[in-house]
Amino acid sequence: MSGTLWRFTALDTLFFRDGQPMNMGESAWIDSRFPPTGVTMQGAIRAAVLDHLRADIGAFQRGEPCLPNGGSLKERMGDAGGIGALRLTGPFLHHRGEPWLPAPLDLVQTGRGSYELLRPADEAIRCDLGCLRLPRVESERGRSDPLGGRYLSRSALTRLLRGQAHIQAGESLPLLASGRGQPGLADREPKVGLARNNRTRTHRESMLYSIAPVRPRQGVELRVTVAGLEPEWYPSSPFPCLLGGEKRAARVHVTDDEFQWPAPSMGEGNGRLRFKMVFLTPVRLSATPSPGTPAWVPEQFEHRKNGFDHWHGVLNGAEFDIVCAVAGRPERIGGWNLKEGGARELHSYLPAGSVIFCEADPNQRAQVAGLHDTRIGDKAEYGFGHLLIGQW
Repeated sequence: MSGTLWRFTALDTLFFRDGQPMNMGESAWIDSRFPPTGVTMQGAIRAAVLDHLRADIGAFQRGEPCLPNGGSLKERMGDAGGIGALRLTGPFLHHRGEPWLPAPLDLVQTGRGSYELLRPADEAIRCDLGCLRLPRVESERGRSDPLGGRYLSRSALTRLLRGQAHIQAGESLPLLASGRGQPGLADREPKVGLARNNRTRTHRESMLYSIAPVRPRQGVELRVTVAGLEPEWYPSSPFPCLLGGEKRAARVHVTDDEFQWPAPSMGEGNGRLRFKMVFLTPVRLSATPSPGTPAWVPEQFEHRKNGFDHWHGVLNGAEFDIVCAVAGRPERIGGWNLKEGGARELHSYLPAGSVIFCEADPNQRAQVAGLHDTRIGDKAEYGFGHLLIGQW
């Protein structure tokens, strides 16, 4: 998706709420979500635009004309209920100018410096979800550990999409460093807060809370591609903004977006086209999941049994079967209701890095390739459900 690239550089620690309740006196520890979701980033982007245009924030929240000349931004930038014609890609982490992306969950470490990619087994196994071709490793090396919490360089991800489980030195980094001087893209900086009685200027009993903001390492940026903005709506030179909880400072630089994603890759086996959808951002595929249907199956797909359980359907013009998936623990994601001044309802999303294994007729190759570098599912306009196509 073409648009402008918004580059956010943290000037302080950053704190982004996750789905965990935060109540002083009740919550002992609150981690920061990092990187944030597109819901958070669109708030910072729209605030920067409204400030640059000298718009009336209250009028914008109510969906009324808000510009000094009496104009309205509702159709183009939405209101408290949506983002209008804006379309976001990301946010993604960049380290020294190169994108670093969440490691796909089908990548496992089978030994020191040795990696393999999971793939659906040829024979189905009965489990709590039915009779499925569960993902497995081909070798018999024993233990295999997923690379949860790690990020990969673009070159490493390109090879993984081609089915090559080869990670070179320096192409994998933990998201959060384990300590000072250890490798990572960011550091936790925990702190304790205390509620204060503003009238007496003294503390309030039993109202301690602990949070863990993150400090991105030097050279690490948050980048979001934004489509639908006019050039005169934002400053042409770098400018400061407030980002996330506690209104921490960041510097924003808006440039042209010239990034190119790796090309799609597909394989074949038993006369079928074999591909996987690798999600770079969290995804929610069904707003009303049917009982017994896995969260990694879109709601328009139908259940079939031909020797094993699978799901058949059409997605963005591509007709295919979903065989199985590797999905992490669901993430609870909501957001802030600008109009009501409170938290939005939380929903469960598959985490970034989730992988869905699929098969299709070979004549669907062009349609499947069309799924590459697209966004599907709930809140796709905010950047959720961004997927790349790889082979298995």
